[in-house]
Amino acid sequence: MPTIGKITSFVIFICLLPLPVFAEEKQSGFGFSVTPSFGIIYGQAKEIVYYPESKRYLSELRWDIMPLFYAGLAADFGPLDYFSKHGFTGNLSFKMGIPQKTGIMVDRDWDDTYWWVDSGTLTNYSRHDNFSERAILADLSLGYSFPLLDIIALGVNFDFSFMHYYWIAKNGYYQYLTPGQALVSEIDPISVEGRVLEYSQNWFILSPGVLIKFRLGRFFSINGNFNYSPLIYCTDKDEHLARNTIFIDHLFYGQYLKGGGGITFSPMNTLDIAFFLSYSSIFGSKGDAYRNNYIMENPAGGGYSAFEFGILARMRLSGL
Repeated sequence: MPTIGKITSFVIFICLLPLPVFAEEKQSGFGFSVTPSFGIIYGQAKEIVYYPESKRYLSELRWDIMPLFYAGLAADFGPLDYFSKHGFTGNLSFKMGIPQKTGIMVDRDWDDTYWWVDSGTLTNYSRHDNFSERAILADLSLGYSFPLLDIIALGVNFDFSFMHYYWIAKNGYYQYLTPGQALVSEIDPISVEGRVLEYSQNWFILSPGVLIKFRLGRFFSINGNFNYSPLIYCTDKDEHLARNTIFIDHLFYGQYLKGGGGITFSPMNTLDIAFFLSYSSIFGSKGDAYRNNYIMENPAGGGYSAFEFGILARMRLSGL
C-alpha cells in the first residue's frame, strides 16, 4: 500500500475508534479552564432614522466591519467530559478588536421635506473611509448540560451579551441635492478630508439558547448552538463634526438571532483546539432620538449583522 494510503487509513482508524476503547478514559467531575482566542468579524452596522409613524427610512448610515481582527480570552466551568456527566456550566468571555480600517461608511438621506423633491427620492449621499477605533465584546453564559447515548451532549443556557463599537469616518466625498436638481447621481462629488463623523453603538442583550455536541471519535467532536431574544437595548451616539451636531438614540427590543457551530480537536485531556463559525443579527430595534439633547419627531433605529470565524485553545487548569 502506498505511503499516503497507509497514513490515510491510520488517521481514519484513530478518528473512528469504537467508543468503548476511549470510554475507559472518561473524566469525572468538573473543571476550570482558560481559553485564548483569535478571530475575524465580517459584517455591518446600521444607523437609521424613520419617518414618523412609518417604516420608511429618512436616513440610513451603514458602517462596514469588513473585516475586523480581534483577540480574546475566556474562562469557563463545567463537566470535564460533557459526554459522560451532567451539570451546571458557566462561561465568561472578552474580546477586543484591533484598531484598523474596516471598509467604508455610506450615508443616504431621503429628505422629501424639500418642496422640489418627489417622495422617496434620494437627496443626499456621502461615502467615507471607515475606521474601527474600538471594539469590545463581552459575554456571560450560565447553563446546564447533560449527556445522551454517550456520544451526544445537550445543553440549555441563558446569556448576557454586550457589544461596543466606536467608528470614525474620514475623507471621502458627498453629493447633496439643491433646488432645481433632481438626481444625486448627476451631481459632481465634493471631496472632504479628515474626520467627518464619529459613531458608537452599545448593545445589551439577554438571550436563552440551546447547544448540542456530537462526539465523532477519540479526538474529535462537533457542536452547534442557537440563541434568540427580543430583550435588546441599545444606546448610540452620532457626532457630525462639520455641523457641530450630536445625535443620541435609545433603542429597545427588536429581534436578536445568533447561530453557529464548530469542530474541536482534543489531543489530550487538558487541551482542546477548536475552529468555529457563527452569525449574529439584530434588526427591528427602534426608539427615541435626541439632537443636541432635544428630542426629535423622527424615531431612530439600529441594526447589526456579522459573521465571526475564529480559533481557540481551551486549557484546563484543575478538576474537582
